[in-house]
Amino acid sequence: MRPYDWYSRAKARLEQFLPGLDADLEVDIDTSNVTPDDDSGEYNTFVLAFYHRSNESLHWTMEIRMDDEYIEQELEEIVTQIYLQRVE
Repeated sequence: MRPYDWYSRAKARLEQFLPGLDADLEVDIDTSNVTPDDDSGEYNTFVLAFYHRSNESLHWTMEIRMDDEYIEQELEEIVTQIYLQRVE
């Protein structure tokens, strides 16, 4: 599967769960330019971009691990943890 396909699966999974966490939190797929600390060179990657309609502290991007177990078992918990850290 191509990277974009993995991000599409992750987005679809999150769209099922986000309304229960916060109805105003949305997710989309975007690209980001990454500059590693180890001077290995910049690269572009897909990211999940989270947006909140009324709280800018709930705007963030994240990369995902591209495998089924991560998307089905871990992603919801990770997003919930990030949300709870930022909402306080």
